[in-house]
Amino acid sequence: MKKMIIAGIAALFMMGGLYAQTPTKPAQKKHMTTEQMARQRTERLTKNLELNEQQSKIVYEISLNQAEKAKEIKEQQRALHKEGIEKMRRVLTPEQFAKWQEMNKANHGKKGAKCQGQQRQGR
Repeated sequence: MKKMIIAGIAALFMMGGLYAQTPTKPAQKKHMTTEQMARQRTERLTKNLELNEQQSKIVYEISLNQAEKAKEIKEQQRALHKEGIEKMRRVLTPEQFAKWQEMNKANHGKKGAKCQGQQRQGR
């Protein structure tokens, strides 16, 4: 009887540990449209700041405008990045280019870990 109780308690602790490790929010921002991002931000601000209907509409327009501009900037950054890669490809030998790409992958991993740490801290 004692062994069954201990086994049951151990099972509960193990299940609790698994639950604690499951992520609570899936990463949805990558697939959201600018309208969805603006709506989500507006809803959050309306709730947290207790905005009235007029304020909420204005906040939505501001958020939509910012999301659209951010999308444009991101597209420009991607184009600039591609352009830089092509320029490096023309200058470097194939071996140097491959090594350069590996260096960038290694550095990108370091930056990704650093950025994730900052997000957890609320920055």
